[in-house]
Amino acid sequence: MLIHEQLLATVVLNTYTKLVLFASGMAAFAFVSAWSFKAIARKMSGWKEIAEKFPASELHALGDIYRGQQGDLGIGHYSRAFDIQLAQEGICVRPRFARRIPILIPWPSIRSVSTAKGSILVDVDYEKVFHFDLPAAALAHIRGNVPAERLHEAVSFFEVARAAIKDMEGPRWLWKRNK
Repeated sequence: MLIHEQLLATVVLNTYTKLVLFASGMAAFAFVSAWSFKAIARKMSGWKEIAEKFPASELHALGDIYRGQQGDLGIGHYSRAFDIQLAQEGICVRPRFARRIPILIPWPSIRSVSTAKGSILVDVDYEKVFHFDLPAAALAHIRGNVPAERLHEAVSFFEVARAAIKDMEGPRWLWKRNK
């Protein structure tokens, strides 16, 4: 009977050990994957070059931090990847994939600001595509710092399509047939 109990204890111990090793391995895999994703995102986005062009300096923050904003950088789209704060000097952008490397985009480097229902699209004057979204609450401060000729109301694709159908312009398949 003693041998049977020892064998049972060994099997239980081995099962518990395997479970602990499996859980530890999964945790290590998750950590390495998250770190790798951030490193790849930093490299693919060209964040180092952007940080050289728009180095962060001391800033005088003017309000809330808009967390988890989306944006396009180069050929990549980044959802919920940017924490953005407005300042007297410009717009401070902290990407979640490079938290220790924030940038400060000075107000004169804002190419355009498009407003739509509930959101703002800020386009940065940079050699690659670089724009990001902000909530409409930020518009009052942006209007005070960006020249009026750079601010415009965004028009959706659907509004353009409706106008084309109404004027019977564009591809024939868009036209309504009057019978």
